[in-house]
Amino acid sequence: MNRIIAAALALACVCAGATFCMAEKAGSGSGFIVHSDGYILTCDHVVRDVKNITVVLDNKREYAAEVIKKSYDSDVALIRIKEKGLVPLKLGTADSAKMLDHVYSFGFPLADVLGTDISVSDGKINAKRKSKGISMIEFDAKVNPGNSGGPLVNEKGEVIGIVNSKLNSLAFLVEDGTIPERSAFAVPIESADDFLARLADDDYFRMKQPKALPTADLIKLVKPSVVFIKVGTFEGKYGDMVKVPAGEFTMGSRKGNSDEKPEHVVYLDAYEMDKYEVTNAKYREFIGDG
Repeated sequence: MNRIIAAALALACVCAGATFCMAEKAGSGSGFIVHSDGYILTCDHVVRDVKNITVVLDNKREYAAEVIKKSYDSDVALIRIKEKGLVPLKLGTADSAKMLDHVYSFGFPLADVLGTDISVSDGKINAKRKSKGISMIEFDAKVNPGNSGGPLVNEKGEVIGIVNSKLNSLAFLVEDGTIPERSAFAVPIESADDFLARLADDDYFRMKQPKALPTADLIKLVKPSVVFIKVGTFEGKYGDMVKVPAGEFTMGSRKGNSDEKPEHVVYLDAYEMDKYEVTNAKYREFIGDG
């Protein structure tokens, strides 16, 4: 048990202080259009320290992109492509979102396996957390590596967050013998206010939808404004998947605690894990004072 837990904890990436990275430097991520003149929001960790950024629009046209502004602390980045006449998404507010509100996550997860067609998943807001000055929306829509930077939208099709992380289910299984389900996180859209202030009056970005949309209409509204982002050299294989060798591992408690499984030996086949997923320890560190 110690061997694999140590490996899982060592491979955890904690960027933006208490936020948790999910995408790779040499791979892909997601983003969404916020201005007709080619401005796009994504996560800082998607485009950090990379030489080449390519944005693929809904019509499959590709554009080189440059970073206009980014923040390690908030894990937000504003990039731009040389194109005009794009359709921006409407922005809502995370402040107005409530627990159990229905939300949708748009993006391009696991592009090496699933391809570069957009994916949409839905769920509910589980919590709004804050630790050491960092705010996060916890939600249970399904996300995977590649979703980072994509929009989290409410039932009106308004962006309320930028998807940036999920829990590492494998690390939980090895450490506690439990598997967390659909625990994902997004940066509140208000974290991008400073980025957008230079583009237009705030009212421009916060055009309100009058009411909730049918799912089909919501997808039709949002999908054209979500972009696929290729960074580094994207060759259909993530650059930061790490192989953990097969072996026998001791799990459980020797003390016979009532809330833990008794000590037992399990055999795990070799597997690959995304080094930017969140481990149990880092999750507890984040929510400890929230």
